[in-house]
Amino acid sequence: MLINRLAKDFTISHVIYEDQPLQKKLKLVRGRIKKLGIVKVFGQVLFYVFDKVYIKRISQKRIQELVGKENLDLPAIASVDVANINSKEVQEILEREKPDVVVVSGTGIIKKSILSLVPHFINIHVGITPKY
Repeated sequence: MLINRLAKDFTISHVIYEDQPLQKKLKLVRGRIKKLGIVKVFGQVLFYVFDKVYIKRISQKRIQELVGKENLDLPAIASVDVANINSKEVQEILEREKPDVVVVSGTGIIKKSILSLVPHFINIHVGITPKY
Protein backbone atom coordinates (compact mmCIF):
# COMPACT_ATOMS: atom_id res chain seq x y z
CA MET A 1 0.00 0.00 0.00
CA LEU A 2 2.85 2.38 0.82
CA ILE A 3 4.47 1.75 -2.55
CA ASN A 4 1.22 2.39 -4.38
CA ARG A 5 0.67 5.61 -2.46
CA LEU A 6 4.18 6.83 -3.24
CA ALA A 7 3.67 5.93 -6.91
CA LYS A 8 0.89 8.52 -7.13
CA ASP A 9 3.39 11.34 -6.58
CA PHE A 10 6.75 9.86 -7.56
CA THR A 11 8.25 7.72 -10.29
CA ILE A 12 9.16 4.32 -8.87
CA SER A 13 11.47 2.25 -11.03
CA HIS A 14 11.80 -0.85 -8.84
CA VAL A 15 10.70 -2.49 -5.65
CA ILE A 16 13.40 -4.69 -4.14
CA TYR A 17 12.39 -7.32 -1.60
CA GLU A 18 15.02 -8.78 0.69
CA ASP A 19 14.32 -12.35 1.73
CA GLN A 20 17.22 -13.47 3.87
CA PRO A 21 18.09 -17.18 3.91
CA LEU A 22 17.03 -19.18 6.99
CA GLN A 23 20.67 -19.65 8.05
CA LYS A 24 21.17 -15.87 8.25
CA LYS A 25 17.94 -15.46 10.23
CA LEU A 26 19.06 -18.14 12.71
CA LYS A 27 22.42 -16.41 13.13
CA LEU A 28 20.57 -13.18 13.93
CA VAL A 29 18.43 -14.99 16.53
CA ARG A 30 21.52 -16.53 18.18
CA GLY A 31 23.17 -13.11 18.36
CA ARG A 32 20.04 -11.58 19.90
CA ILE A 33 19.92 -14.37 22.49
CA LYS A 34 23.51 -13.59 23.54
CA LYS A 35 22.73 -9.88 23.74
CA LEU A 36 19.17 -9.85 25.17
CA GLY A 37 18.63 -13.27 26.74
CA ILE A 38 16.54 -16.28 25.78
CA VAL A 39 13.28 -15.13 27.42
CA LYS A 40 13.15 -11.79 25.61
CA VAL A 41 14.11 -13.30 22.25
CA PHE A 42 11.60 -16.13 22.69
CA GLY A 43 8.87 -13.49 23.02
CA GLN A 44 10.14 -11.72 19.91
CA VAL A 45 10.20 -14.98 17.92
CA LEU A 46 6.67 -15.81 19.07
CA PHE A 47 5.46 -12.40 17.90
CA TYR A 48 7.26 -12.86 14.56
CA VAL A 49 5.53 -16.22 14.04
CA PHE A 50 2.17 -14.75 15.13
CA ASP A 51 2.66 -11.94 12.63
CA LYS A 52 3.53 -14.27 9.74
CA VAL A 53 0.85 -16.86 10.49
CA TYR A 54 -2.09 -14.78 11.71
CA ILE A 55 -1.72 -11.03 11.26
CA LYS A 56 -0.43 -11.23 7.68
CA ARG A 57 -3.27 -13.55 6.68
CA ILE A 58 -6.04 -11.36 8.09
CA SER A 59 -4.40 -8.18 6.83
CA GLN A 60 -4.50 -9.50 3.24
CA LYS A 61 -8.29 -9.55 3.43
CA ARG A 62 -8.34 -5.98 4.75
CA ILE A 63 -5.93 -4.82 2.05
CA GLN A 64 -8.21 -6.24 -0.64
CA GLU A 65 -11.20 -4.47 0.97
CA LEU A 66 -9.32 -1.15 0.91
CA VAL A 67 -8.18 -1.62 -2.67
CA GLY A 68 -11.78 -2.21 -3.73
CA LYS A 69 -13.31 0.50 -1.52
CA GLU A 70 -10.83 3.18 -2.52
CA ASN A 71 -10.88 2.04 -6.16
CA LEU A 72 -7.09 1.96 -6.17
CA ASP A 73 -5.34 1.71 -9.49
CA LEU A 74 -2.31 -0.39 -8.66
CA PRO A 75 0.64 0.60 -10.85
CA ALA A 76 2.78 -2.00 -12.57
CA ILE A 77 6.16 -1.65 -10.89
CA ALA A 78 9.13 -3.93 -11.54
CA SER A 79 10.04 -5.99 -8.49
CA VAL A 80 13.14 -7.98 -7.64
CA ASP A 81 13.68 -10.52 -4.86
CA VAL A 82 17.18 -10.60 -3.39
CA ALA A 83 18.77 -12.53 -0.54
CA ASN A 84 20.71 -9.49 0.66
CA ILE A 85 20.19 -5.74 0.26
CA ASN A 86 23.97 -5.39 -0.11
CA SER A 87 24.16 -7.74 -3.08
CA LYS A 88 25.80 -7.05 -6.43
CA GLU A 89 22.34 -7.23 -8.02
CA VAL A 90 21.07 -4.33 -5.88
CA GLN A 91 24.25 -2.37 -6.58
CA GLU A 92 23.75 -2.82 -10.34
CA ILE A 93 20.11 -1.67 -10.15
CA LEU A 94 21.05 1.45 -8.20
CA GLU A 95 23.92 2.27 -10.56
CA ARG A 96 21.68 1.82 -13.61
CA GLU A 97 18.57 3.62 -12.31
CA LYS A 98 20.38 6.41 -10.39
CA PRO A 99 17.42 7.14 -8.08
CA ASP A 100 17.18 10.39 -6.14
CA VAL A 101 15.75 8.60 -3.09
CA VAL A 102 15.50 5.01 -1.86
CA VAL A 103 12.82 4.11 0.70
CA VAL A 104 13.86 1.13 2.81
CA SER A 105 11.68 -1.05 5.02
CA GLY A 106 12.58 -4.27 6.78
CA THR A 107 16.07 -4.91 5.45
CA GLY A 108 19.28 -5.78 7.18
CA ILE A 109 21.94 -3.17 7.84
CA ILE A 110 22.89 -1.45 4.58
CA LYS A 111 26.62 -1.19 3.85
CA LYS A 112 28.28 2.13 3.06
CA SER A 113 29.09 0.91 -0.45
CA ILE A 114 25.34 0.73 -1.19
CA LEU A 115 24.46 3.89 0.72
CA SER A 116 27.06 5.82 -1.29
CA LEU A 117 25.24 5.07 -4.57
CA VAL A 118 22.16 7.18 -3.74
CA PRO A 119 21.93 10.72 -2.34
CA HIS A 120 19.09 9.93 0.09
CA PHE A 121 17.79 6.87 1.92
CA ILE A 122 14.61 6.95 3.99
CA ASN A 123 14.31 4.06 6.45
CA ILE A 124 10.82 3.08 7.55
CA HIS A 125 11.52 0.74 10.46
CA VAL A 126 8.42 -0.91 11.88
CA GLY A 127 10.16 -3.76 13.68
CA ILE A 128 12.23 -4.11 16.79
CA THR A 129 15.09 -1.62 16.63
CA PRO A 130 18.45 -3.07 17.67
CA LYS A 131 20.30 -1.42 20.55
CA TYR A 132 23.62 0.13 19.53
